[in-house]
Amino acid sequence: MNSLKIALLSTLPLAGIGGAEVFLYNLSQRMLERGHNIHIYTRARFDQFLNDIRFYSNLAINVHVLPPAIGRTFNRLPFLGKQYIRTLQAIHRYEVWIIIGAYPDAYIASSLTGTVPLILRTHGSDIQIDNDIGHGMRRDPKVNERALYAVNKMDRVVAMTKTIHAEYIRMGVSESNIVDIPNGVDIPRFQSKRCNAQQVRKTYGISDDSFFILTVGRN
Repeated sequence: MNSLKIALLSTLPLAGIGGAEVFLYNLSQRMLERGHNIHIYTRARFDQFLNDIRFYSNLAINVHVLPPAIGRTFNRLPFLGKQYIRTLQAIHRYEVWIIIGAYPDAYIASSLTGTVPLILRTHGSDIQIDNDIGHGMRRDPKVNERALYAVNKMDRVVAMTKTIHAEYIRMGVSESNIVDIPNGVDIPRFQSKRCNAQQVRKTYGISDDSFFILTVGRN
């Protein structure tokens, strides 16, 4: 396999613990294992700046730390963000850009359309809308306009769920540009863990004949 020089852009902090951040970390690790030259552009958090810098410096990946307020800067002054991305491409000559998030990330990266392959992986709230629970960045008309523009400037967009796939279609993305890739599960990692089911039930006061489901989510 030929080694590629790949840039990953995320204004979400890689050191965070959200789904998009974990995806970014795992993706970069797998591509590194395959021999690719990986460069991540991500920010450090205001309240954890020094800890984040230490974390990034210990990774076996080239992490380029963006300022904590970079997301707001890209939002308010997108022309600066676009010029920044074009400058990075001119200097480093990346062969592929992988962008995490439709806005502001993909909007900024759209300045490279036609010069280098652009792949977008959205994370949900950047394109999906649910007014009943106040969910979704695109409830802001300006963000909506820019996100619509951005997703249609990508060479490929990745849908991790059927609902995101459907949202791409509603946003005008061609079916041929959508690739369905659900989140992976590291099965050997779970199989390597040992759990005493009886002790867990006892700890949380769950009777032996009770059926329960463990779910993970923020709502």
